[in-house]
Amino acid sequence: MIILQFFVFDQFVIEPLRVLTGLDQSLERVHFVLLILDVLIVTVLGYWLNDFYDQRIDAVNKPDRFLVKYEVKSSQFFSWVLSLLLIGAGITLYLGFTVNKLQWVWLYPLIIALLWMYGLNGKQWGVVGNVLVSACIAFIPLLIIIAEQSLISELRQVYPIVYDRLIKLLSLFTLLMLLLNISREIVKDIQDMSGDSLVRSKSIPLLAGANRAKIITIALLAFSASVQWCLFFFLDNSNIIFIYSTLVSLLLLIVAVSLVKSNDSRGFARGSLALKALMIFGLFELMFIPIV
Repeated sequence: MIILQFFVFDQFVIEPLRVLTGLDQSLERVHFVLLILDVLIVTVLGYWLNDFYDQRIDAVNKPDRFLVKYEVKSSQFFSWVLSLLLIGAGITLYLGFTVNKLQWVWLYPLIIALLWMYGLNGKQWGVVGNVLVSACIAFIPLLIIIAEQSLISELRQVYPIVYDRLIKLLSLFTLLMLLLNISREIVKDIQDMSGDSLVRSKSIPLLAGANRAKIITIALLAFSASVQWCLFFFLDNSNIIFIYSTLVSLLLLIVAVSLVKSNDSRGFARGSLALKALMIFGLFELMFIPIV
């Protein structure tokens, strides 16, 4: 998913803008690959830390998880974490020096700290935790915008109409991904209610009940559909985006109906998987939205 986000966003949003302005790519191919690797390392660390601190919960909800099935000593686990941390820090500093973006290096330790805190206490964060995890995924393409600051400045000064279109696209598409991610996090929380109750989690389903959590999720899915249609109306797009918006709305409706009918963890697991597939489907919409 992360690699797809980078590739699709770079090729179908940023590349046409480079052609328009005549500017070269700020990141050489090797640096672009290193940036992806850096984000992957952060993502893996987030999953590892979450799994380590949630072993008691996963023993109920997800007994097939690696750290539940196999005994791993804390010293060994944290040696893996430290190794990845150092590799990621090295890549971050190298990219900061090489592409002259040292002012953004602070993002690496900040995100790691947030993920570590979420692993330790995330179950007590409730909706704040859902939003944090979703934001980390939805805002990933903005890293490319940080790298391409000269391109963005050129657009703002010389091509204000294109710049305005880019801002609208970024805002709406990021909001769409954020809403879908939050919806998926809530569905996963409904699925995990049994294990989460052991640690007195403050997840929405445990605080409000599964039925109300379903209603909240369906409302978020309806909001997602409206944002998708904004992509069509506000950006004056072609018939293919109209078809895309119709398909996304139908898929969201199918997911909403399946959530209403779901009464066990398997049903909610299918709903979570369907939302992930829908996010990937939505990502490829960028191929058809003309930015120039």
